[in-house]
Amino acid sequence: MKQKAEILHGISDLGRDLTWDLDIDIQKLLRDRLGGFSHAALKALQLDSVFYMAALLYPENYQPGSKNDLEIFIDTLGRL
Repeated sequence: MKQKAEILHGISDLGRDLTWDLDIDIQKLLRDRLGGFSHAALKALQLDSVFYMAALLYPENYQPGSKNDLEIFIDTLGRL
């Protein structure tokens, strides 16, 4: 779980490095969403909470078999 949180924490830097040549609105969308993943992961790491780390990608109303937040975000990117 800690490795998952560390990867998610670094995702905003990766996104920033990969978006420079995109439309400014798409850059903002990517940076905001990836920044949200990163911020939540940092909080989980700071709290050293395995429960929080495990729940990082799942919305409050998650139903088993549904897509998690990252999968939903990826689908959104595919429609841009």
